[in-house]
Amino acid sequence: MTPPITLPPIPRFKRIYPHEGEVADPPAAQTIRLLWDRVHDLEGRLQQSELAIVTLINATNINTPAITAAQQAADAALALAQRPTAGGGTDVGTPGDGSDDLPGGGDGGQGAEGCAAAGATGHDTGGPLNAVRAGQLICGTGNEFSALKNPVATSAIRQANLEELLRRMIWHLQQGGFEAGRQQNPSGVISQDKLTVIVDGVLRAYDVFSGGEPSDPVETHMIEVAPPVMVSDAGIPD
Repeated sequence: MTPPITLPPIPRFKRIYPHEGEVADPPAAQTIRLLWDRVHDLEGRLQQSELAIVTLINATNINTPAITAAQQAADAALALAQRPTAGGGTDVGTPGDGSDDLPGGGDGGQGAEGCAAAGATGHDTGGPLNAVRAGQLICGTGNEFSALKNPVATSAIRQANLEELLRRMIWHLQQGGFEAGRQQNPSGVISQDKLTVIVDGVLRAYDVFSGGEPSDPVETHMIEVAPPVMVSDAGIPD
């Protein structure tokens, strides 16, 4: 457990009284000394406050990444729980939680890491065929075609937009050297919010869209699900 943050002690330092000994009048000399004591007290409190500020900044820098990761995980879990499948059922597969249901125990959050670092497009200059880069290409495609994530009037328009964006993601993955396709859910339904991609030689399936009403904007993410079943798809090119 992180210890509570407390106010640090006032630093000890040597007090000096310039020119006090040069004053011949005792009352005046005493007044000067009292004034210097007040200055020293204020200096001590200032140094104490500066130490407290440094402590608070360090604590905030340490806690912020953990808070952000916890918020992202909570948002992703809420979106997954609220989202219906294309057929209106709950056949979403097993969410990625590092369990044994995922191939090799899951990608260790690398897909989500890549998504968080995605650029403005689904194009790059090449690189390893791993989950981090796949996440960058997938969520970068979402940024490139952000209009397809905007609020719409009907569920039919929303589903058509997401299917188009999903297939554009697949095409960009294939252009990046990955083998990628659609995901077949356990019910046999071809998912409109999941895709499959081979990363580091392992076939994985990812949920890539948040849920919500058609009037809500869509966000892209990388949540691994199981079991992955790839369905070939050439995607939609630029």
